[in-house]
Amino acid sequence: MNHVSRFLSIGWFVRRSLFPLCLLMTSGAGLHAQAKKSPPQIYCVAYAPNLSELFVKAADDRYQRIEVSTANVLELSARKAEGGKLSLYGPANAEGKHELAAEVDMGQTSHPLVILHPAAGAQPPYATKVVDADPGTFTLGSYLLVNLSPYAIRVTQGKESVEVLPSATHIYQPKSPEGEPLAITIDYKLNEEWQLLSSSHWSHRQDRRSLVCIVEDPASQRMTVKSIPLRPLAMP
Repeated sequence: MNHVSRFLSIGWFVRRSLFPLCLLMTSGAGLHAQAKKSPPQIYCVAYAPNLSELFVKAADDRYQRIEVSTANVLELSARKAEGGKLSLYGPANAEGKHELAAEVDMGQTSHPLVILHPAAGAQPPYATKVVDADPGTFTLGSYLLVNLSPYAIRVTQGKESVEVLPSATHIYQPKSPEGEPLAITIDYKLNEEWQLLSSSHWSHRQDRRSLVCIVEDPASQRMTVKSIPLRPLAMP
């Protein structure tokens, strides 16, 4: 084989070897970009006083109403949360001004779920918690425990207990068979003593994921448990 033929053969081998690698890198980049396209979801645990309607500011300085609900987890248009940041406003006041109701920073969260709850004597009136509802970790049949209260909470089923600190989250995967009701007790820690908050039976199903929020009402200082199933994510 002369030098020219050998050079052409080597070139063909290099191209053949690099093509799968390039294809893999391109596919990986595409999957990464696709993961970032997951639209944010939003859930309101409880409404702040006189703020059951919320708005976002459009490009032309007009305000568009968005849906928030204490009964459903709703999907938000990705265009309303460009750059991973979202400002929410209340309805127009007597002067026609929309006051800031909440500031949300979703960062690099791949499947952001924005949880709104009344703030404790602070402005803006809504506090926010952003959790990652990635179905790869928050799997079907599991419960995402979100502690929005200022107290540690303890969730007990049978002999198994998990403790969730304030502002923390925990993905709870029951070990009981599907269809068997889960006898769940939730306590919160007040002055170093555990206080009973809730004792109930949860439905254990493998075809859905459930969000469970524990929150203290700033006005009444009553502790509350709000549980809601998540609907399947829409395709980007």
